Amino acid sequence: MKTYNNIILSIIVALLLLCCNNSLRKKESFLLSFNEDSSFVSDNLFPRDSIIIEYYQKDSMLFLKYSNGDYKENLFFLHNGNLVERHYRGNDFGEILGIDSIITFSTKDTSFFYKSALEFIPIVLAYSFADCRYIIKKQGEEYVTVKQSIIDTTYKEIFFYDKDFNIHKYINTYKDNYCVYIRKE
Repeated sequence: MKTYNNIILSIIVALLLLCCNNSLRKKESFLLSFNEDSSFVSDNLFPRDSIIIEYYQKDSMLFLKYSNGDYKENLFFLHNGNLVERHYRGNDFGEILGIDSIITFSTKDTSFFYKSALEFIPIVLAYSFADCRYIIKKQGEEYVTVKQSIIDTTYKEIFFYDKDFNIHKYINTYKDNYCVYIRKE
C-alpha cells in the first residue's frame, strides 16, 4: 500500500511540475527601445535606454523601467477586463499604508483622479506614484492611456496599446524632456 501511495504522490508532483513549466513557457517578453529620432532630451538623467514588458498568460503584466542603476517594477493584473496596477500606497516616511488597484489599461473610455498619500515629491520618478489624472480612450484602432501628474503637469506617461493590451509605444515627458520608446520585434 505504501508503494501505491508513493507512486500516486510522485505522479501528482510530476503533474504539478509540468503545469508550472507550462505556465512559464507562456510568458512573453519584449522590449521598448528608446527612439532617438522622435525624442528630445535636455536632462540626461531622465531617459531610460529601454523598458522591458513581460506578459504572463495575458492575465498579468510586469513593466520594468531602468533608472539610477536599478529597475523599477510596475505590476498589473487583469480584473474585470482591465489591467489594473498593483500600487503600494505609502507616505513620505516610507510607511506602507496599503495597496491600491489603479485601472491603467482598458478598452473602455474613462477618466479619473488618483489621490496619493504622498505630500512632498523630492524626485522626478516619484511623480509616477503621486497624485495623477488618468485618461483612457480609444483612438482609431488603438487605445491610449495618459497618466499626468497633478503636482507637476509637465510630467506625463502615455501608453499606446491594442485591444489585447500589447503595448507598442510609450512616451514619457517632463519639462523639456520628451522621451519616446517603441516596440522592437
